[in-house]
Amino acid sequence: MKKPPYKAYQKKKEEPPINIPEKIDTPQAEQLVTDLYKLYDLITEHWKKIALVAGILLILAGSWGIYKWHEISIEKQAALLVDKGLFYLRSGKEKEAIKFFNLAVSKFPDAPSSKIAAFLAGKLGNETSLLQKCRHYNDFLVSSPATTTLTAKALNENKVEKAEALIDTIKRDRDWTYPEALEYREIAGLMKGNLQEAKDALDALKGDYQNLPITQLAQQLLSK
Repeated sequence: MKKPPYKAYQKKKEEPPINIPEKIDTPQAEQLVTDLYKLYDLITEHWKKIALVAGILLILAGSWGIYKWHEISIEKQAALLVDKGLFYLRSGKEKEAIKFFNLAVSKFPDAPSSKIAAFLAGKLGNETSLLQKCRHYNDFLVSSPATTTLTAKALNENKVEKAEALIDTIKRDRDWTYPEALEYREIAGLMKGNLQEAKDALDALKGDYQNLPITQLAQQLLSK
């Protein structure tokens, strides 16, 4: 029996999985085709695991989408109630307005519009509990004015120490109602008979907020 030719023992040259045209038949092109087929083999071998991960990601994305849709839907309903309340408020029907603000707070307590509704209902209805709640919102549009409203309420009730404690929580670099707090500090000083404290508060107003109307009002208080 004759042995096969020597060439039969040589390893056959592997042909690329895809026939690359001569014009682009370069080592880089061959490497790209090889890499793509390796990736195809990897996917084919582990397709179950890949499908599982893809399914989990799809479920997470779908859940997040449903949550955001639900959140937007709640905000739309709350905003509609607040808009109705503002309409009645502009029409001079304060009681009707408060009713819609309270409805927004009770039905949709976590909606952004309900935070504004809580402040308006608390201020218009003189509801201390609502204003206290607003103070702890992480929303400078609501928390700061709620604090100054409670401060004014304390001063009206001659609770100077309580008012000053509230004023101390209002920070110059954080709360946009700080000028109002300075005016209330001036009033508190006058109520205690501490003229120097009142003058210091006025000086702070004149120094940092000279052109604000509230500064002119504060000057009038000390000129009397």
